[in-house]
Amino acid sequence: MHIQHVTMRNFRSHRHLEQPLQQGLIGIFGANGTGKSNFVNGTAACLTNDFSRFPGVKTDSICDLAAAGEEAFIEDTVEHDGKVFTLRRSLRPNGSELRIHGEKPVREVEEIERRLQSELGVDPKLVNTYVFVEQWQIFAFLSATPAVRAEAFRHLCRTGKATKIYEACGQFLTGLKDEQELVDNSDELLSWIGEKEGRLASLAAPIEAQRKLLLNETSKESAQQILKKRERQLVLQGQLQKLQDHAEGCARALLTCRPRQAEAQTLLQLATQKQAGLQATYEAALLSQQQWEEQQRQAQRLQRLQAERTRLLAEQSVKPKEPEGYGDQEATRKTLATGEVKLQELENMMAGLDQLRGPTCPMCQQPVDQEFIQRKREELRQWRAELPLLARKVAAWDTYEVALAEWRTQRSRRSDRLKSLEDELQHLQAAPTTDEAGPEVWASTVADYRQAVKQVESARRGVQDAETAVQVNTEAEKRLARQITETSLELDGVTVSDALYEKATRRLQEHQAAVVEYSRLETQREETQRSLQQLQQALERLRLRLRRNQRSRRAARLVEQVRDLFHWSWLPQAVAQGNLVRMTQDINHTLAKFDDVFWAEADDNLSFRVHFPGCPPRRGDDLSGGQQVLLALAMRYAVGKLFAMDVGTLWLDEPTAGLDEKNVVLLQETLATFANELRGRRQLAIVTHETELKSAFDQVIQF
Repeated sequence: MHIQHVTMRNFRSHRHLEQPLQQGLIGIFGANGTGKSNFVNGTAACLTNDFSRFPGVKTDSICDLAAAGEEAFIEDTVEHDGKVFTLRRSLRPNGSELRIHGEKPVREVEEIERRLQSELGVDPKLVNTYVFVEQWQIFAFLSATPAVRAEAFRHLCRTGKATKIYEACGQFLTGLKDEQELVDNSDELLSWIGEKEGRLASLAAPIEAQRKLLLNETSKESAQQILKKRERQLVLQGQLQKLQDHAEGCARALLTCRPRQAEAQTLLQLATQKQAGLQATYEAALLSQQQWEEQQRQAQRLQRLQAERTRLLAEQSVKPKEPEGYGDQEATRKTLATGEVKLQELENMMAGLDQLRGPTCPMCQQPVDQEFIQRKREELRQWRAELPLLARKVAAWDTYEVALAEWRTQRSRRSDRLKSLEDELQHLQAAPTTDEAGPEVWASTVADYRQAVKQVESARRGVQDAETAVQVNTEAEKRLARQITETSLELDGVTVSDALYEKATRRLQEHQAAVVEYSRLETQREETQRSLQQLQQALERLRLRLRRNQRSRRAARLVEQVRDLFHWSWLPQAVAQGNLVRMTQDINHTLAKFDDVFWAEADDNLSFRVHFPGCPPRRGDDLSGGQQVLLALAMRYAVGKLFAMDVGTLWLDEPTAGLDEKNVVLLQETLATFANELRGRRQLAIVTHETELKSAFDQVIQF
């Protein structure tokens, strides 16, 4: 794998970073706080989507200088096996995107992680731990516990599935434990099967005896038909009796209705004759009534017209009263007009005198004295008292003139109406009068005639009712006679003798009892048969389980052997120990290039024993700081060669911390050797403060 380019926008200390990366040795230099570790850890977080190297949550890594809503992301462009893909991790807005040349972008996080594993071929945890190595973690394995080292080698050697196989074998053996404790109760099952078979044999004879008592379908239907006929016979007998009773009732009703019909016809004839005798007298009485009512209406009209004429004559004689002084109104109106002008002049003069308070008249500019002023004030008072009286007189005269004009108009209208009333009164008074008698004469005649009409109507309804009753009873008598005949014929067809009915009833009862008993015995037989089948099936299952138990025991012995093989102390331990020995060879090859002469040896707990010439072996974590750095650097390089061949890149954060000047020079020579091995094939990036090493790198990145 070759990381070709890294882009960072508003990520921690990097506002806008575009950094191309080549293969070979890459040196990353800069003072503390310039963003070297942010660059390395951000590149790792983009590949693994693991931001745990930074404090806080993911969005806390957004640059403080970024504006609100400004985009923040990390983007890695990677080439692997000839395929180039770009991976972006956005902090704002939150999201991920994987773009592979020639394919649609992938934005679902789970799908991105799956594709990355398939493209890289390495567990992201291994990438995060052994490819991008944090500062001070480079030699953490030296002080790790055996369990931690074992877990690390399970990841490195990919023997983690061995543990799953071991656990699966244990679960399989646990499942087989119940089958291995199987109890053989086949003798008891065979005994129960014999009992059920004997019970079935004992039920055969009673079932056959009850089956013989059952009627066949033809006999059963014949007996049921006899019972149905008997039921129909009883129903028809009851219906026939009711019909005969109804027929007798109709005959009795006809004997009563016919005399009533003749009596009603006689009453109708008498009432009709009486009505005809009163017809002429009734018509004459109606004519007298109409003439009398007309005379009453004309008399009432005459009274109303006379009252209206009296009212109009009274109104015609009432004329509006002429107000006092009406004949001298012209002089009064002139005096009123002159007085209003004079009053205005006097008010203006007095207002001017009060304002000037001098002996000069404001109107004529002539000298005045107090007598003159007093006289003018008296004159003003008189006019103020007299003018309202004159104004009320003029208003009364105007009202009188309006009322007089209205009276003259109404007098003309009343004159026209009086003339019309006189003509109508003369016409009504000239109309002829009759001496016809009043209501006391013709009212009795009208009442007698109307009573006769009611009697005729009542007699006619009586005749109709009698005729209807005769007709209804006659039709009912005929219908009942027809129904009696039909019912008698049907009754003759369904009549069953008592002996035949009793025989059919007894045979059906015997059949029904046999059905119940046969059903009970058949249910017992089926239950016994079902129990027998269950016991036989249980016996067969037992036999199968016994055979399977034998196979399970053989399989359990084989699975136990497989489980023991995949226990950590066997196959995974052997694989880890073998790889550690191979790593030790590469580690010693690298250590031989440094001035400190010591070499490493793998021990049984997956750690190293370090040997110095002429000294007893010691543990790796007992070395000095510089010696631990050299051992760790050699170990990381060996891990990359052995386990990360498909990855092809290794990033170390300040592995030179703690080296003295002498070992720094040796490291420079070693890096030059690494460069020849890595150039064009792999990528090794190192963060360091040792500027003396710049010449050893193929690419130098300065922050």
